[in-house]
Amino acid sequence: MSSKYKIKTNILANKSQNIMTITKSENLIYQTIVVILTCLIFLTFALEIKATPRILIKPNSDIKIYNNVDSSEGVVLEKPRSNVIISDPATSVKDEQIQKIVTEAKILSPIKSISFQKSYEPSLDTLTSKYSIVRDRDKEINIGHTLLALIYKENSNWEAELKKQALYEPMIFFVTYGTGTTRNLGSGELAGVINSWKTSKQLNEISIPKSSRDWEDIIKIANGRWPNVLPENDYVKEKEDIFRQIYLRKPIYSNSHDEATMMTMAYGLRPQPRNINSENEAIGFFKLIFDKDPTSASDWDVVRAIAYSGATR
Repeated sequence: MSSKYKIKTNILANKSQNIMTITKSENLIYQTIVVILTCLIFLTFALEIKATPRILIKPNSDIKIYNNVDSSEGVVLEKPRSNVIISDPATSVKDEQIQKIVTEAKILSPIKSISFQKSYEPSLDTLTSKYSIVRDRDKEINIGHTLLALIYKENSNWEAELKKQALYEPMIFFVTYGTGTTRNLGSGELAGVINSWKTSKQLNEISIPKSSRDWEDIIKIANGRWPNVLPENDYVKEKEDIFRQIYLRKPIYSNSHDEATMMTMAYGLRPQPRNINSENEAIGFFKLIFDKDPTSASDWDVVRAIAYSGATR
């Protein structure tokens, strides 16, 4: 083979190799771009899902039931725009209201003395000072004590038991004055919250909040938040007959409206702030369905469920 032919062959081979190298480089660039774009599209889609609030609206009503919760993580993603909230108990520690509730629960909870920590008994003086409240001793006796006596009327030794557990004064404080997140409720409503919590415990012994978690549940109920329970539990299911009377069907627990109805009837959730027009409308429905006026605590829990939950027939 001549040297001239060899040179020509080498040139062609080099050209072919360069072309293949360029083609491989271009393919690699294209593949990289596709991967990057795919990742960006997926990320954008994921963020959009997380950022989009799921506001459940009751038909023909301005009442909104907030259930903006990521089902996989149980995290409240953003604040609801609605003024009235009945929300899932699964929340993030970043939830400002839950943080306040947890703090308030700890303030109301006695701490027994242990080796590395001093005991703590939340007295009326301590609690009123904490919330910058001027004590009204007449109100504490005439309202706070009287309402607690009604709540625990079936327990003759209720006062002695509360004092034994260092809970008498914090309970008097809660019913008489309310905590930071419950200050807008009247004493009757605050007593009703304790009664709803107490009723849900279904214990033979006197039901009193012996831990900060118990107080957490009480304050959550007062704020229209779900207590630390599973929605589909035996106590909630006891309300299914009432649900059938109202909505002429079984509750569907996977339906957020039905679930909120059941939880409100069972635990007496107090949505904040109240909507008097919706409650008056719900009272009318209650009278038509049950042929009586709402009188008992459980009757008013049903009224609130009709007014705020958004369930329909």
